[in-house]
Amino acid sequence: MSDNHTTEQEYIKQVLDGCNRAINECCMSVKMAHNEEGKPTFTVQFTQPEWYTELSDDLQHDIFNNLQDHCKEVVTAAIAKYNSER
Repeated sequence: MSDNHTTEQEYIKQVLDGCNRAINECCMSVKMAHNEEGKPTFTVQFTQPEWYTELSDDLQHDIFNNLQDHCKEVVTAAIAKYNSER
């Protein structure tokens, strides 16, 4: 939290709002590739919209990390569902 006037709850709301906005604006994508052993690997790609670049470095970092965690959960759930249906 870089702004001394921002409470922890306000900062958490800013992170949540940024995450929701990035999701709603489809700023993320998950790309699948295969490693040397032929196993699938996934990469989260994030296209930074202008509003994101205007945020503090701390806020950008926390929003991105939360988005990355969200994508990991979604991909893990999709893989588990796929494997259970096989």
